[in-house]
Amino acid sequence: MQLAYAFLSTFAGFLQDERSVIIGADVDQGAVSDLPASIPLHLVAKFRLLPDEPLEGHTIRIEWSKPGGDRETLQADSPLATMRHPRPGRASGVNLNIQMQLGFEQEGQYTFHLIADGGLAASMDFFVERVGVQ
Repeated sequence: MQLAYAFLSTFAGFLQDERSVIIGADVDQGAVSDLPASIPLHLVAKFRLLPDEPLEGHTIRIEWSKPGGDRETLQADSPLATMRHPRPGRASGVNLNIQMQLGFEQEGQYTFHLIADGGLAASMDFFVERVGVQ
């Protein structure tokens, strides 16, 4: 299973025909007036599964690193539902849209880690800045 793309957005969803709708794609920072602050984010990713790869046994996990260096699991290893492309011989795609409502406790750089099948698939940085402070 190979990662096609992964990024953070301010909103993401799926239409009835399974196409993605994304607003604020590839967001990498948030400005807040007070801390702690709650910032809604979506982790959007797509994996490709080759025709000869098994469908079962794929997992994802999400972790984040905080500015102080602490790393925490946001979502434990979870099975990833996959299915074959209806046309034989073509790679299948697995789309993810994970909605997160997180509490950011301090200014600084946070890093989201997407782990697939036990290995790091992507890391996405998000910087929280406190503004309007006098």
